[in-house]
Amino acid sequence: MELPLSWYAENGGVWAMSPGYDRPAHMDFQRTINEDCMSCHNAYPRTLLDDEGNGSRFSEAPPEGIDCQRCHGPGGAHVDAAKSGNINLARSAVANPAGFSRERQLETCMQCHLEPTSALLPFRIRRYDRSPFSYAPGHPLSDSFIYFDHAPGSNDDKFEIAGAAYRMRKSACFLQSKMTCTTCHDPHDIPRGEDAVRHYVAVCKSCHDDVHKSSTSRVQGLAAAATCLDCHMPKRRTDDAVHVVVTDHFIQRRAAIRDLLKPKREVDELATRYRGEVALYYPHDLPTTPENELYLAVAQVQQDSNLSAGIPRLERAIVTYKPNRPEFAYELAHAYAKISNDVAVIKWAEETLRLDPNYVPALKELSEAHVRRGDFQRAAALMEEALQLKPRDAYALADLGNIYLHQHRVDDADRILQRALAIDALLPRANNTMALVAIERRHDRTAEQYFRRAINSQPDLAEAQSNLANLLARRKEYREAAFHFEQSLRSDPSNADAHRSFGLVLALLHETMRAAVELRRAIELQPRNDQARVDLGDVLASSGRYAEAAREYEVASRSANPEVREAAAAGLRSLQR
Repeated sequence: MELPLSWYAENGGVWAMSPGYDRPAHMDFQRTINEDCMSCHNAYPRTLLDDEGNGSRFSEAPPEGIDCQRCHGPGGAHVDAAKSGNINLARSAVANPAGFSRERQLETCMQCHLEPTSALLPFRIRRYDRSPFSYAPGHPLSDSFIYFDHAPGSNDDKFEIAGAAYRMRKSACFLQSKMTCTTCHDPHDIPRGEDAVRHYVAVCKSCHDDVHKSSTSRVQGLAAAATCLDCHMPKRRTDDAVHVVVTDHFIQRRAAIRDLLKPKREVDELATRYRGEVALYYPHDLPTTPENELYLAVAQVQQDSNLSAGIPRLERAIVTYKPNRPEFAYELAHAYAKISNDVAVIKWAEETLRLDPNYVPALKELSEAHVRRGDFQRAAALMEEALQLKPRDAYALADLGNIYLHQHRVDDADRILQRALAIDALLPRANNTMALVAIERRHDRTAEQYFRRAINSQPDLAEAQSNLANLLARRKEYREAAFHFEQSLRSDPSNADAHRSFGLVLALLHETMRAAVELRRAIELQPRNDQARVDLGDVLASSGRYAEAAREYEVASRSANPEVREAAAAGLRSLQR
């Protein structure tokens, strides 16, 4: 798991929140480090990782830091030859990027240093027949990965923490020369401080030896001690890791006017996320093949960027080319789930399982679709099948516990949720559902403890906030209940039931104006919620707004529910008195 706190070298070293954590609603200790993370942020593990469905477990301690093999490829034969004293064989048994073509040299660095964007897009798709650790220096990077970017013109000046290669590739110096990363950087010897400045300026002058030779050619206002880097490769604060300042590798003609080091606030990527075409970035062109068309279509839907155009494009590609791998059909099923088309989810999840009956993500997706349709028996069978394949998947265990609870199998729900919490005691969904099990058993104090555990781990879990609020309201602890309803609605403002319950609690606190606002919002979200209209009528009547109350009672009096009709009639009679 990634820690929420990181050590930053800026200003002599400071502790600050990790990227993505500088906001109230963050992942706490729930952000999983998977194989794709490890494939760039560390040396390759010595053994395969055990993928448990909710993160990967190392069977032995992983290496610490980047090792020689990331740039030189597998080194076993090299070491054996060196130990035997055969130096020539040792040299030939390992890859030397110095002998690669320019493109292969760049790709050796770009395997980790090319990230067109850190925003949800996706920036890269690993080909499904390749493992996270399959790339070997000297081989085409596109055999393993395809890279994507925002559509041209949508976010051209983004400056992000892993964007050095992306920015460099925009530069005229790069486009009009044969330079590579090692033109400036020696990966075996990294200079620091003044030594670094002298080294990089010397590299610039190796091509641009005739600029600013006389004082008259100096840029007006330029400090006497300024170097090429100050104007053309200034340091900037990154957009996504707001506690980091790094060199901008986009070599520009003149420095920007604005303050590039000004502190930034972390942006909520969900609130500002990109919607539009996901454009191919690297390689610049892909051969027109069925496989490549499928990947280009998957890129449109994988992180929701272009669902409206991407879903039909991916479906056409699958129908046309009939891929025999399950991942493409699964991505289509998952995309349909995002637009609430459960008929299509079921169709394509079942097609996925036809291609691979043991494809766990499709079993879980299909189970969730049946939950939404109310078929809990089928949903339970599918989730049980997934857990036979991945018995330590805590998320699947939590989902199965919830399904059992819907089936009123309280003891089974308790048993399966205890398994989930034994694997991950902080798992918010499991704690929330365990609280509902406790409520079924009339153990309200135990339920409260589980709700609070869920909220402590995930403050923006709207369901847990609302559930705790309802529990507190039943105990007449209205002020705290109102607080938790407010937190719930901050995360999920479209929850009509929470708006109604919040309105009722506010009414009991004699905050009738706010109560009326919440009840009206509940009705806007569910226009046929006639009980909410009766509640609104009661609140309006209690504050002397009789005409408005009468209108709400009149509408509710036509309800199909006889109890609601009677309550509305009683409200109208009370107004007549």
